[in-house]
Amino acid sequence: MKKVFTVILFLSSFSALAHKCDSIGTKVKNGKTYILHKVEKGDGLYSLSKRYNVALKSIVDQNPGSDSAIKIDQLLLIPMYAKEVNTKIESVSTSLTNSHKVEAGQTLYTISKKYEISVESIKKINNLNSDELSEGQVLIIKAAKEDLPTNTKKDKVAKDSDKIKSELTENKYEDVGFNTEVTTKTLESSSGYTIKVEKLVEYDIEKVEETGIVTVGNDELPSDKNFALHFNAPVGTVIMVTNPVNKSTVFVKVIGNFTKPENSSEILRISALSSQKIAIKSKDKVVVSYAR
Repeated sequence: MKKVFTVILFLSSFSALAHKCDSIGTKVKNGKTYILHKVEKGDGLYSLSKRYNVALKSIVDQNPGSDSAIKIDQLLLIPMYAKEVNTKIESVSTSLTNSHKVEAGQTLYTISKKYEISVESIKKINNLNSDELSEGQVLIIKAAKEDLPTNTKKDKVAKDSDKIKSELTENKYEDVGFNTEVTTKTLESSSGYTIKVEKLVEYDIEKVEETGIVTVGNDELPSDKNFALHFNAPVGTVIMVTNPVNKSTVFVKVIGNFTKPENSSEILRISALSSQKIAIKSKDKVVVSYAR
């Protein structure tokens, strides 16, 4: 059953499992259904993978750049529950429910009238905390009485549905067996350049965080694009750039590399547009983080 739930930094803390669900709906992409999770303070990809019983790599694959950083109020696509549970739910929901895709201008009231079901029931079924809907959002709607099977079948389906809901509730927050080793290495040079690498061994993913000096503007960088040159990050890497003074961040794409002199702490060259977004200038200290 398409059950609705809700989804800040990947690997920054590998924080403990959050016991809070505040989703805003579901989304169908390439024929697959995903939970729309609105990020809240304290959320991390590792804890979300445990919460939804989904491999961390699956979340990263569906949300490019999330392995570098996620922000409060950002929407993440979370693959639905484990395949075997999902299959059971789909089977029961075929007999017991209908789904409704929200169209422009529709409200909970107009939808409730269409399906002869109360607004409160729709909100309860879909775990909605407000009356606000977004175009394209998918809602689960209970079928009208005349659409239900005979009493005998109805009782069996209802019993099976209750059992599956119970299983889902029990498994939602349990420790699903993640025992991932995390290794951390930190290096600091006399020039002021520092690097910290956290590796999620099981998935062979590394989060790199570097501190150094930034240069604004370069002949190779379009001034009106969020592009950058990094001294060694692979071309195509999306990195998060932070001004440590005001904590402002911007995401930039690496389009080239440069040679960093041995005693230099310059690690990044960014476009004028990117520098304006975080109010930073040449020779200022900067923090960059990305996954590799």
